[in-house]
Amino acid sequence: MRLATITAGVLLAAVAAAVGARAQTAPAAASEARRLLQGAADPGDFDNLSAGGFISLKHRPSGLVCLFGPDPQGNSLKASPEGVICETSSASEIDMLEAFHTTPTSEADVEDGVGRALGQFRNAQPVSGFTDAKSDRPGAPPHVSRRYAAAAPNGDRLFIRVAYAQVGGWFVLQRVITTPGSAQLADLDGERRLLAVIGQLMDRQAQGGGR
Repeated sequence: MRLATITAGVLLAAVAAAVGARAQTAPAAASEARRLLQGAADPGDFDNLSAGGFISLKHRPSGLVCLFGPDPQGNSLKASPEGVICETSSASEIDMLEAFHTTPTSEADVEDGVGRALGQFRNAQPVSGFTDAKSDRPGAPPHVSRRYAAAAPNGDRLFIRVAYAQVGGWFVLQRVITTPGSAQLADLDGERRLLAVIGQLMDRQAQGGGR
């Protein structure tokens, strides 16, 4: 995780990477997808859906689709028989998704997961003023979204979103880190993406998956 080095300077540097992303070619994306799959205990657990220079890897056991940016320094994939963690950086934020096969979680388990997601920012303060979205899919499980204000080691202010849901036998955890000026847009997009992930896991279970 890159929590210790998330600063305004890092985010500005990511802008330059995003500009370079426009020149990303399909062969380069394919190469990056292969590199990422090296982080999986069994690369066969993934379907490579990458196309048109966009990197997309589907975790077969859970159904989660991990989306990655073009900058290899901002991408990370870890997978084991227990689950998957995918992380990527865009021009203005860092996104992480986890999906782990587990029995329905207790409140203590949830708080432990949130604490892990906050990492060094466990003293972050909750903030309000954000709206939770609702899935339009019948039978979709509820999700919880929490928002925090935190400070990087150099004093820069950060916005952190941590959200989670229990989808059948899978626990999904999302973290988004960005600057306060991008908080509303990042949170809205985070809600949309979390609902999409919940739908992906629901689809997988409907196919008889989910282990």
